[in-house]
Amino acid sequence: LDAEGTGNVVTIPRRIWLPAAGCNNATAGSIWDLPTSNPAVPACRTGTNTQKGVLDFADAANLTASVIYMLPATWVGAVDARVYWENSSATLTNDVVWQIAIACASDGDSDDPAYTDDAFTADTVKGTANLLNITAVNTVTTTGTCALDDLAHIRIRRDSAHASDTFANTARLIGVELVI
Repeated sequence: LDAEGTGNVVTIPRRIWLPAAGCNNATAGSIWDLPTSNPAVPACRTGTNTQKGVLDFADAANLTASVIYMLPATWVGAVDARVYWENSSATLTNDVVWQIAIACASDGDSDDPAYTDDAFTADTVKGTANLLNITAVNTVTTTGTCALDDLAHIRIRRDSAHASDTFANTARLIGVELVI
């Protein structure tokens, strides 16, 4: 295939990993931006073999975090997301609802754009504490708001008020994979 030949178009999806937090010894720091109200809480998850940063999303709080990503010049209009998280407690049942929203700013636009509708997925907690949970792939709405080279403001929220969010404990965000 001649990718530079006349009439040929090659679309190669980019997979972007956005880790939630990091740890310096036992001190956690968020990699995502945290709002002034209802922020997720950085924490260190210390295992026997590994130390990693996470963002804690407590139940009944609708906490959020956001990050900015520049959409590449080759972007064709779809953004898919998967959320990687774990259960921080011994509660081993029920579901967590994650929401992801994207708002974009183009050259000359306000860099404080309104978010699109949230795409959500209910993900069932695994049967043991601290097991990795990976949500199903969700297509995130960007209709009419995003274009090539825009700054995409990406917000994640645990929607603990959603009827499908039945997990009564803290969900720990490890990171988000975007397919652009």
